[in-house]
Amino acid sequence: MEQLLFERGEAAKILNVSIRLLDYYIAEGEIAARRFGRRVLISRSELERFSKRDHGGRVAKTHKSQKAGKSAGSNRETAAAAS
Repeated sequence: MEQLLFERGEAAKILNVSIRLLDYYIAEGEIAARRFGRRVLISRSELERFSKRDHGGRVAKTHKSQKAGKSAGSNRETAAAAS
């Protein structure tokens, strides 16, 4: 028989997120959780539903100088050395 409910640590591991981020998703209502006394449990179906959704996270853009392998600090150092 498959496990139906998972504790926070197990659920976070399944979703490949931290427990803190999982708690945030629960608090924001993005993941439904059930309380049994002190235990917070998340159903398998809820984890599957959440994992299939697009979460609209931002994709970080890299700065042009970082793409070229130079940091902004190294440009200033080069200019100072040339003076």
